[in-house]
Amino acid sequence: DALDGQDPPALEPFNPIVNAEQLAVVEVFLKSKTGDVSPRPVCLFGPPGTGKSVTVVEAVRQTLAGDPAAKILVCAPSNFAADLLASQLAADPSGQGNRLSGGYLVRINAANRSVESVKADVLPFCFTHTHKEGSEDSFDESAAVRAALDASCGIIVATCGAATLLARRMAGKKADRRISHVCIDEAGQALFPEALAPWVAAMAASPSQAMLGLSDPEPLMLLAGDPRQLGPNVH
Repeated sequence: DALDGQDPPALEPFNPIVNAEQLAVVEVFLKSKTGDVSPRPVCLFGPPGTGKSVTVVEAVRQTLAGDPAAKILVCAPSNFAADLLASQLAADPSGQGNRLSGGYLVRINAANRSVESVKADVLPFCFTHTHKEGSEDSFDESAAVRAALDASCGIIVATCGAATLLARRMAGKKADRRISHVCIDEAGQALFPEALAPWVAAMAASPSQAMLGLSDPEPLMLLAGDPRQLGPNVH
């Protein structure tokens, strides 16, 4: 229990449905790096319907509110789950209609994914190739990665597998803004290498430690999932 032995959270939630226990998890994540201690992954688990995804989205919003220079890689094992995260992150929980803009939030898709399979409200955050008439559009991996690594981007959303595009396409290059945080939803449905991939990608896509004068360039991690659900599928 995140509230055991602790005072009630001091944070003001962006999403009004976020409760005190969920906010306490967010506070733990925000404080998961202290002094010279290496960043500690924060693990959030619970059965379906307990608000794990809502908590992940709130953690992203609170992180960026406290540190506008942060860049957060948000992942899930499946495209369906990643699209839901992108949709929730782009939406305005206050109901005022203040959605995030494309460029600040970037949804990376693998080139072999069908454009038609993407949620309509997520497409503005994607990058596609427009082909000649009669041919289906396809996702532009290079353009998405370039946009994701631009200094103006604060949130990158991808599947765990597609996050490796950041590492593959960053070989020998430098990002304009370090990936400071990694959040993985539905982590219990990811294979172990899949769960590691976003962290490896974040390290590969970050400028060198010397460039930024950082004592510890490792990204902070939040893993959310249900270890009692069925495990990942191997095809």
